[in-house]
Amino acid sequence: MLQRIKHADLYRKVSSDLSQQTAVGGVFSLVSYSIICLLFLSELYCYLFSPYKPTLLVESSLTNRIQVDIDIKFPSIPCALLSIMYADISSEYYTKALLHKYPIENGVILYDAHTTHTEPLTPKGCGSCYGAELYDGQCCNTCEEVMEAYTSRNWKAPNPEDVDQCKHKASEDTFRGEGCLVNGEILTRKIPATIRFELNNFGKALMSQISLQLNGDHTINHLGFSDPEGIKIPGPLNGKQVQGNYINLYYLKVNPAEKDEERFYETSESYLGFNTLAYPIIALSYDIEPITTIYKPEKSFTEFIVSICAIVGGWHALSIIISKIVIR
Repeated sequence: MLQRIKHADLYRKVSSDLSQQTAVGGVFSLVSYSIICLLFLSELYCYLFSPYKPTLLVESSLTNRIQVDIDIKFPSIPCALLSIMYADISSEYYTKALLHKYPIENGVILYDAHTTHTEPLTPKGCGSCYGAELYDGQCCNTCEEVMEAYTSRNWKAPNPEDVDQCKHKASEDTFRGEGCLVNGEILTRKIPATIRFELNNFGKALMSQISLQLNGDHTINHLGFSDPEGIKIPGPLNGKQVQGNYINLYYLKVNPAEKDEERFYETSESYLGFNTLAYPIIALSYDIEPITTIYKPEKSFTEFIVSICAIVGGWHALSIIISKIVIR
């Protein structure tokens, strides 16, 4: 049995008595070793510093949530007059939000005087709508509700000084500071949506009644998208300053991406601004791509091993053929 196995040997050993060492063979061996080492180092460098190749993968589900991180400064709009609204294509308003408003006074951000922006709560009692009721028993408990009632009837907004709810609002320290910093995050579904920063009805009434000097100037310190527990990368709007425009429209294309098993979001943006005299508004519309870009190294470890075997075996065989031709 062992003898039969020996007959199948493809790597027969030649006796040292039948082989002869030559100077030419030694030179070819040194040259071969040098070339193999050089090719090995080159292949190792290509493997370690291989560029990433993008591949596309369709998202399996759009029911997951995405976190929008916001840090925007409005130097000329007080926090009391700033309204924040989120709406997506499914008509969902405010899924889960944690946004803080910090007054800006003489260019200094008052972090100890912040207010949390949440959905308005209806206080006890029933306030008057000052004749603008749309149905019997309608209550207007806040200044905004009074202004909305007048807007619904297409009436001119009343003077805030004549509205008790607005007097109460003005008596609070909500007008502290000439500007406002909005900081926090909004947790939403992965569908197109718009986040709007604009004057509330109280601010619009004040702007029309007493000619407040309010504009759409703003600075985007940070605006990014991430998974709730994912990594955050700087967005293209970080550090953007806009002055002189009342209407500011942003459109963001958000593309999910994955690299080295870490998931993040790449963002591209376009901007359109108008300096037409109007109520200031900053609208951030974004659309999330349903396709994930996965970045993988162009050369895998398996391909690296195959390349090394090809280099060693191929050059060794070639050097033997060349040496036999030269020595002969």
